[in-house]
Amino acid sequence: RAEGIDVAVNPHRADGAADPTSSRHDQPGWLDYMAGLAGSRMTLNFSRFSVGDLEQYKTRVIEATVAGTLLLTDDRNSTRHFFTPEAEYGYFSSIEELPGTIRTWLSEPERLDRVRRAGQIRGVELAPRDFWERIRKGLQARGLPAVPMI
Repeated sequence: RAEGIDVAVNPHRADGAADPTSSRHDQPGWLDYMAGLAGSRMTLNFSRFSVGDLEQYKTRVIEATVAGTLLLTDDRNSTRHFFTPEAEYGYFSSIEELPGTIRTWLSEPERLDRVRRAGQIRGVELAPRDFWERIRKGLQARGLPAVPMI
Protein backbone atom coordinates (compact mmCIF):
# COMPACT_ATOMS: atom_id res chain seq x y z
CA ARG A 1 0.00 0.00 0.00
CA ALA A 2 2.88 2.33 0.79
CA GLU A 3 3.98 1.89 -2.84
CA GLY A 4 0.52 2.93 -4.11
CA ILE A 5 -0.65 -0.60 -4.85
CA ASP A 6 -4.20 -1.55 -3.86
CA VAL A 7 -3.91 -4.70 -1.73
CA ALA A 8 -6.72 -6.80 -0.27
CA VAL A 9 -5.92 -9.57 2.18
CA ASN A 10 -8.61 -12.24 1.99
CA PRO A 11 -10.94 -10.19 -0.25
CA HIS A 12 -13.71 -12.73 0.37
CA ARG A 13 -13.99 -11.67 4.03
CA ALA A 14 -16.16 -8.68 4.86
CA ASP A 15 -14.81 -8.44 8.41
CA GLY A 16 -11.29 -7.75 9.53
CA ALA A 17 -9.83 -10.38 11.83
CA ALA A 18 -8.13 -8.81 14.84
CA ASP A 19 -5.97 -11.82 15.67
CA PRO A 20 -5.29 -15.42 14.51
CA THR A 21 -7.99 -16.87 16.78
CA SER A 22 -10.75 -14.58 15.53
CA SER A 23 -9.70 -15.26 11.92
CA ARG A 24 -10.84 -18.87 12.36
CA HIS A 25 -14.43 -17.92 13.23
CA ASP A 26 -17.26 -17.18 10.80
CA GLN A 27 -15.14 -18.04 7.80
CA PRO A 28 -16.74 -17.61 4.38
CA GLY A 29 -17.05 -20.74 2.27
CA TRP A 30 -14.77 -21.94 -0.49
CA LEU A 31 -16.99 -20.45 -3.21
CA ASP A 32 -16.69 -17.04 -1.52
CA TYR A 33 -12.92 -17.50 -1.44
CA MET A 34 -12.85 -18.41 -5.14
CA ALA A 35 -15.06 -15.42 -5.98
CA GLY A 36 -12.59 -13.21 -4.10
CA LEU A 37 -9.74 -14.60 -6.17
CA ALA A 38 -11.72 -14.25 -9.40
CA GLY A 39 -12.40 -10.59 -8.57
CA SER A 40 -8.69 -9.86 -8.22
CA ARG A 41 -6.31 -8.87 -11.00
CA MET A 42 -3.46 -10.70 -9.30
CA THR A 43 -3.07 -13.15 -6.45
CA LEU A 44 0.11 -13.37 -4.43
CA ASN A 45 1.40 -16.75 -3.36
CA PHE A 46 4.15 -16.82 -0.77
CA SER A 47 5.60 -20.30 -1.05
CA ARG A 48 7.51 -20.47 2.22
CA PHE A 49 6.43 -23.22 4.58
CA SER A 50 5.06 -22.01 7.91
CA VAL A 51 7.78 -23.87 9.83
CA GLY A 52 10.79 -22.38 8.11
CA ASP A 53 12.51 -21.38 4.92
CA LEU A 54 11.17 -24.25 2.85
CA GLU A 55 9.13 -23.81 -0.30
CA GLN A 56 5.80 -25.55 -0.64
CA TYR A 57 3.61 -26.07 -3.73
CA LYS A 58 0.36 -24.69 -2.39
CA THR A 59 -3.20 -25.33 -3.46
CA ARG A 60 -3.53 -21.56 -3.97
CA VAL A 61 -1.51 -21.98 -7.20
CA ILE A 62 -4.30 -24.09 -8.71
CA GLU A 63 -7.09 -22.07 -7.09
CA ALA A 64 -5.76 -18.73 -8.37
CA THR A 65 -5.22 -19.96 -11.91
CA VAL A 66 -8.60 -21.71 -12.09
CA ALA A 67 -10.25 -18.51 -10.80
CA GLY A 68 -8.62 -16.58 -13.65
CA THR A 69 -6.45 -14.20 -11.67
CA LEU A 70 -2.78 -13.72 -12.50
CA LEU A 71 -0.71 -15.78 -10.08
CA LEU A 72 2.43 -14.08 -8.77
CA THR A 73 4.63 -16.39 -6.71
CA ASP A 74 8.09 -16.53 -5.21
CA ASP A 75 8.20 -20.32 -5.69
CA ARG A 76 11.44 -21.11 -7.52
CA ASN A 77 10.98 -24.85 -7.88
CA SER A 78 7.57 -26.50 -7.78
CA THR A 79 5.22 -24.26 -9.75
CA ARG A 80 7.39 -24.41 -12.87
CA HIS A 81 6.88 -28.19 -13.00
CA PHE A 82 3.22 -27.55 -13.82
CA PHE A 83 3.09 -24.02 -15.28
CA THR A 84 5.42 -22.05 -17.55
CA PRO A 85 6.96 -19.00 -15.84
CA GLU A 86 6.06 -15.67 -17.43
CA ALA A 87 3.73 -17.46 -19.89
CA GLU A 88 1.19 -18.87 -17.39
CA TYR A 89 2.16 -17.10 -14.14
CA GLY A 90 4.45 -14.37 -12.82
CA TYR A 91 7.44 -14.69 -10.54
CA PHE A 92 9.03 -12.43 -7.93
CA SER A 93 12.23 -13.28 -6.11
CA SER A 94 11.80 -11.19 -2.97
CA ILE A 95 9.42 -8.96 -1.05
CA GLU A 96 11.62 -6.01 -2.01
CA GLU A 97 11.16 -6.83 -5.70
CA LEU A 98 7.40 -7.34 -5.42
CA PRO A 99 6.18 -3.71 -5.83
CA GLY A 100 8.23 -3.31 -9.01
CA THR A 101 7.01 -6.65 -10.34
CA ILE A 102 3.39 -5.65 -9.72
CA ARG A 103 3.88 -2.26 -11.39
CA THR A 104 5.46 -3.94 -14.42
CA TRP A 105 2.51 -6.33 -14.81
CA LEU A 106 -0.01 -3.49 -14.37
CA SER A 107 1.81 -1.39 -16.98
CA GLU A 108 1.38 -4.19 -19.53
CA PRO A 109 -2.37 -5.01 -19.40
CA GLU A 110 -2.37 -7.04 -22.64
CA ARG A 111 0.46 -9.24 -21.35
CA LEU A 112 -1.21 -9.55 -17.95
CA ASP A 113 -4.44 -10.69 -19.58
CA ARG A 114 -2.68 -13.11 -21.96
CA VAL A 115 -0.70 -14.77 -19.13
CA ARG A 116 -3.74 -14.80 -16.83
CA ARG A 117 -5.83 -16.57 -19.49
CA ALA A 118 -3.05 -19.06 -20.31
CA GLY A 119 -2.67 -19.82 -16.60
CA GLN A 120 -6.41 -20.36 -16.28
CA ILE A 121 -6.45 -22.81 -19.20
CA ARG A 122 -3.56 -24.75 -17.66
CA GLY A 123 -5.10 -24.64 -14.16
CA VAL A 124 -8.39 -26.02 -15.47
CA GLU A 125 -6.46 -28.82 -17.20
CA LEU A 126 -4.60 -29.73 -13.99
CA ALA A 127 -7.27 -29.26 -11.34
CA PRO A 128 -9.60 -32.23 -11.87
CA ARG A 129 -7.04 -35.03 -11.72
CA ASP A 130 -3.54 -33.82 -10.93
CA PHE A 131 -3.98 -33.54 -7.15
CA TRP A 132 -5.53 -36.98 -6.79
CA GLU A 133 -3.10 -38.57 -9.23
CA ARG A 134 -0.22 -37.39 -7.04
CA ILE A 135 -1.98 -38.78 -3.95
CA ARG A 136 -2.42 -42.10 -5.76
CA LYS A 137 1.25 -42.26 -6.75
CA GLY A 138 2.35 -41.39 -3.22
CA LEU A 139 0.18 -44.11 -1.71
CA GLN A 140 1.40 -46.61 -4.30
CA ALA A 141 5.06 -45.75 -3.63
CA ARG A 142 4.48 -46.39 0.07
CA GLY A 143 2.59 -49.65 -0.50
CA LEU A 144 -0.62 -48.21 0.97
CA PRO A 145 -4.20 -48.89 -0.24
CA ALA A 146 -5.29 -46.86 -3.25
CA VAL A 147 -7.95 -44.17 -3.25
CA PRO A 148 -10.65 -44.97 -5.83
CA MET A 149 -10.44 -42.61 -8.80
CA ILE A 150 -13.62 -41.27 -10.37
